[in-house]
Amino acid sequence: MCNNINFIYPKFLIIFLFSFFCVSVLKGQEAPEIIWTKTFESITPEGVIINSTQKTSDGGYVAYGYKEQNTSTLCYVIKLNELGNKIWEKYYSPTGYSGGYSIRQTSDGGYVILGGSKDGTGDKDCWVMKLDADGNKKWDKTYGGSNNDSIFSIQQTSDGGYILAGYTESNDGDISDGNNGSQDCWIIKLNAIGNKVWDKTYGGSRWDEAASIQQTSDGGYIFSASISSTDGDVNSDCFGYSCADVWVVKLNSVGDKVWDKVYGDDFPTDYARMIQKTLDGGYVLIFTSYTSNGQGFSSVVKLNNSGNEEWSNTEFGPFSYDYNSPRIIHQTKDGGYLIGGHTQNTSIVDLNRDWLTKLDSLGNKSWHKDFVGRNNINSIKQTADGGYVVGSRKWLVK
Repeated sequence: MCNNINFIYPKFLIIFLFSFFCVSVLKGQEAPEIIWTKTFESITPEGVIINSTQKTSDGGYVAYGYKEQNTSTLCYVIKLNELGNKIWEKYYSPTGYSGGYSIRQTSDGGYVILGGSKDGTGDKDCWVMKLDADGNKKWDKTYGGSNNDSIFSIQQTSDGGYILAGYTESNDGDISDGNNGSQDCWIIKLNAIGNKVWDKTYGGSRWDEAASIQQTSDGGYIFSASISSTDGDVNSDCFGYSCADVWVVKLNSVGDKVWDKVYGDDFPTDYARMIQKTLDGGYVLIFTSYTSNGQGFSSVVKLNNSGNEEWSNTEFGPFSYDYNSPRIIHQTKDGGYLIGGHTQNTSIVDLNRDWLTKLDSLGNKSWHKDFVGRNNINSIKQTADGGYVVGSRKWLVK
């Protein structure tokens, strides 16, 4: 299932530019300073909702969203230059399209888009579309079976193809590895034109879903997942269907499991957010944990290349149960990490905010900055000048 995303945000994109001060380690680092802000209230047409933004190799930006029109949903992409001025914008109307997740630039200068599609029975499948550098569609395809199937993460692989991660409730169609229970982690390998090379399911008899996947230096893959199963492929001690742990699985190049580890079992509910490769050949993992009384803790865990924990940091909570989470992490050139997330409180609207936190290479906090309002940070990239570009559904930050 690729869920239709129904967030309501204004129809504008904001671009912020930040500079960073170099301050001694003993005194700590200062949070970014806003140099200038440029708003684009009229840059997108009426009704467009932006879901994903990313910096592009030409120094500009690309944003992806959707628009509800009558009884259908249109896919929308806009390309901006380095000053945030529009270069082009395009609509697409794939059959059954139901909303989207992300856009990524590909090695040929084009783009790949991950979204969702409804089949004739109303069940939801995954949808992927490839564009060239000018936004012209090269191909689009759907993947799934007779039940709900969803993909949350996509990355281009070294062979020019793609690796996808999510979950499936199906046991037919494009799901060729069977189903271990009600919902399994589902990993799909595609070639450069979107044809399936292989797919595999991982999990047990309860619900399990992959959240993020990366190709590793050995040609294999690593993914993070939220799991509630205690059987099948999973070695977890979750108690009860609502329990969840974080699961990290290392695969070889054809999807066979090399090793797996469970994290976050100190709390009743743990949700995986993202896993990334690190400069030393290990990995960094972010996830959110909720206690039984509703307190939320967000964790950053550094792993070595075998999945063993080297350090962890939980200085992102407690927050209210309503919603708080780190959403994305990026390793910086100094070996540290920049984390983006958001928090939401339905009873105290002023607490709704996005935030950035910078950690050093050992996980110690260097600085933290809040932004009023919740706009869902979804991309972070360090630039050649040592600064950063941070994207959300409403703005881009450099």
